[in-house]
Amino acid sequence: MKDRWEALLAVLRKIISLYQTILTLSQEKQQILVSAKSQELEKVTKQEEILVLEISKLEDLRRKLVGELMATHSIEGE
Repeated sequence: MKDRWEALLAVLRKIISLYQTILTLSQEKQQILVSAKSQELEKVTKQEEILVLEISKLEDLRRKLVGELMATHSIEGE
């Protein structure tokens, strides 16, 4: 059971890290838009897409871990 909690914490930390990276990219993107550099904009947008896909996979894993923890502790909910 402790392993599930540790796994959940690791997933949440990774999700936070990815969102922080997306924030940084969004700030870069804003500067790129202001300076009208289309190639750089495309590069940043692709990086954002990759991060969003990774977050989606981690969110699926997070849901699974939370479900397992809820089942272990007989907690009902969504």
